[in-house]
Amino acid sequence: IKGTPKVGESYYQEYYKDEAEDQGQVLAPDASVTVPFGMFTGCMQTRDFTALDPDVEENKYYCPGVGQVRAMITKGGAEHEDLIRVTAP
Repeated sequence: IKGTPKVGESYYQEYYKDEAEDQGQVLAPDASVTVPFGMFTGCMQTRDFTALDPDVEENKYYCPGVGQVRAMITKGGAEHEDLIRVTAP
């Protein structure tokens, strides 16, 4: 991902031909999202996909100072993950 992501930009998350060809696309560089842990602003929303499994897509939210707070399948399933708590090591 570039330092200043723009809507529509695509990038490879990993690439090993015919084994791992995961890609992402920026849907929103400044999204808000509410999960059980709380509300976050200034988050980047992405669409994750791979040519190796074109029937599955996932949206993820990455928030400053926290990381990924939500992942949800938007095509090919109905699973989702939300941040529910943070514990100190």
